[in-house]
Amino acid sequence: MRIREMTDADCATVAELRVLGWRSAYAGLMPQAFLDGLDVAEGTRQLRERLAQGHAGTWT
Repeated sequence: MRIREMTDADCATVAELRVLGWRSAYAGLMPQAFLDGLDVAEGTRQLRERLAQGHAGTWT
C-alpha cells in the first residue's frame, strides 16, 4: 500500500466518495432531502479550495 499526499487531480474522486459514503452510512438516519442535496461539484470546489490553502488534511 502506498499513501501519498492528495493532489488537485484527486479532489473530484474524494468528493464523490464522500457523498456516496454519507448517502450509504446515513440513509434512514438523516433526512433524505439532506442526503440528496449533497453535491459532488460543490464538494470538489471546497476541497480544492482547502487544498490550495494547505488545509486538505481534514475534511468533514
